[in-house]
Amino acid sequence: MPSNKLFGLGILTILGYGAIAGLGDQRELPVAFQIIFWLVFVIYLIGVRIAWRTRTDDKRSLAVILLVAVIIRMMMVVCSPTLSDDVYRYAWEGKIQTAGLNPYNHTPVDASLKSLWNDPLYKQLCPRYTLQAAVYPPAAEAVFWLGALPGIAPVWLIKLLLGLADIGSLWLLVLILRRLKLNPLRAVIYAWSPLAVLEISQSGHIDGLAILFVLAAVLAVLRGKDVLGGVFGALAFAAKITPAVMLPALYRKKDWRFPLAFILTLAVTCLPYLSAAETWFGLKTQAGNQPYFNSGIKGAIEAIIGRSIGLNNVYDAAAIVALAVGALVVWLRQDGSDKATMDGLFLMAALFLVVTPYLPQWYVLLIIPFLAWRPSPAFLWLSGGVMLMYVIYMKNGAGLNWPGQIEYGVFFLLLIGEAINHTWQRVRKFDTSVAGLIG
Repeated sequence: MPSNKLFGLGILTILGYGAIAGLGDQRELPVAFQIIFWLVFVIYLIGVRIAWRTRTDDKRSLAVILLVAVIIRMMMVVCSPTLSDDVYRYAWEGKIQTAGLNPYNHTPVDASLKSLWNDPLYKQLCPRYTLQAAVYPPAAEAVFWLGALPGIAPVWLIKLLLGLADIGSLWLLVLILRRLKLNPLRAVIYAWSPLAVLEISQSGHIDGLAILFVLAAVLAVLRGKDVLGGVFGALAFAAKITPAVMLPALYRKKDWRFPLAFILTLAVTCLPYLSAAETWFGLKTQAGNQPYFNSGIKGAIEAIIGRSIGLNNVYDAAAIVALAVGALVVWLRQDGSDKATMDGLFLMAALFLVVTPYLPQWYVLLIIPFLAWRPSPAFLWLSGGVMLMYVIYMKNGAGLNWPGQIEYGVFFLLLIGEAINHTWQRVRKFDTSVAGLIG
């Protein structure tokens, strides 16, 4: 039975995460971490295959998938965030707010925060953060404040909140799949995703909150509740900027309710931080300090012609144009159907990941839930391959090129293969249609 196979794989998955947690600081043991991660990733792929080949809505199998998903997330919530120090920044910005200050107006080294410099959080901040005020949108800052409000263990409370949000995302994905009349077992592609578990529950990245709101917006729009869709779409944007690329797929033509609800909700989230309006609530700071990292197409161009500021400017402009054209195509093809909405969401997430010149590991989370709608070996690989980039973060890893070469080499080969297969299927379908007309 599929449920028995998934149960066995679930036990192995739990043991795998136990081994990852047992490593302690994963940056100090890069080889061991990569070996265990890839073993867990292979188990994940086997689980995805079994779930996808199960044709019926097996409630027992779904229960196994969700139970294992909850267990591994809670395991990693209590595990130290050694792969990333972003959550310490979240907790610091929450701490600033509990002191009655606006995080968009104060860098950590601001003299007005001198009374907080002895706080352990200050010592755990990455040095490059100390010269920047808050860069995250208002809904994210509200979660940071909520995590810091009790005054104890803000890092762990924020991780717990985001881990719970991710569990909420799983349930929303199941509801979306049922709405689309697809097998809810497909949710395993997100439920057991090692990238989601490590980047949200362990590292505590705010993307977990953004994904929750994105999926809530999707479900609302699919159910014809465009006002709720606009509210959740705004909350997704107010949690993380990146989901903005998916908004054209959610907006249905000639419907004023979605944009109105979006604008009003976004305005409400900004009200507590209104004194920082001139900073665009961190957007100016973020845009001015965004580095180039793990940029696939741009990296390939640089390997051929070398790096230059001119190339950066040209590529950034080209990426923006590509996203704008993609958004226009998605909007023009939006006919109000569930298929057009889901296809548009997948297309915009995929296009963003392909053209962005800055692709940290957690950005790939944006597309994983939508692989349950349109399976893509290329993006499924990317959700694992991107973890190779942690090698360069780890001790003595700076300057290595092979992680990115493997990550993108396999990704683009698979993507080209998918494009060829898609084209071939369309040609065969056209030939069959013509033959039917002639016959």
